[in-house]
Amino acid sequence: MFFDIHKHTENLDREYKNALINIFPGQLDKISRNSNTYFSICCHPYYVNTLPDFDKLEKYLTRQNVLAVGEVGLDRLSQDFEKQKDIFEKMLFLAGKYNKAVIIHCVKAFSEILHLRKKYTETSWIIHGFRGKLQLAEQLISHNIYVSFGSSLVNPPDKITETVKNISCEKIFFETDETDINIDNIYRNFANIRNISLNELCDRVYKNLTMVFGEIKCSEH
Repeated sequence: MFFDIHKHTENLDREYKNALINIFPGQLDKISRNSNTYFSICCHPYYVNTLPDFDKLEKYLTRQNVLAVGEVGLDRLSQDFEKQKDIFEKMLFLAGKYNKAVIIHCVKAFSEILHLRKKYTETSWIIHGFRGKLQLAEQLISHNIYVSFGSSLVNPPDKITETVKNISCEKIFFETDETDINIDNIYRNFANIRNISLNELCDRVYKNLTMVFGEIKCSEH
């Protein structure tokens, strides 16, 4: 079972299994039309000046097939960092209120993420698209934050290889994000670098899923 923790797609009318589909506030009606797909509701820092209808967004957070808030986060290379922080904290509050995990986009703002983690401790956080060194991964994990690997595992640089070889598998996930890479290839690359069996890796990720989301429906590939 290869679960994709963060996936973007233009085709929101079909059913997706073994994936958490990122959905933007303007697409919320797709959630009720596709009740067999799991979603996370996005408020991306790129669009900080296009605010969603928070009342409507909050209503959809009550739905059982909405598992997470995200991607949300902080990006120092994007616009209006202070406004990003305000919106991020609002989404963190809502995640805590409705007991939803948080999928986090973070660019050059890990110190702020770690600071906020001390304030918002109620739910699980997942850093998506992790590309950092082992030291940063261990720092995040020590704050009970999961990390998700994606396209960086295709021809990985040395720092990613070192991270993969040494990171705790109790705090990892995998994703395709916006790429066309098959999720099973990302799992296989991690398993090869780590020198563990694919079955062992999949079993570990499933345990991580249940720790974060409880029992969710998954299917075997």
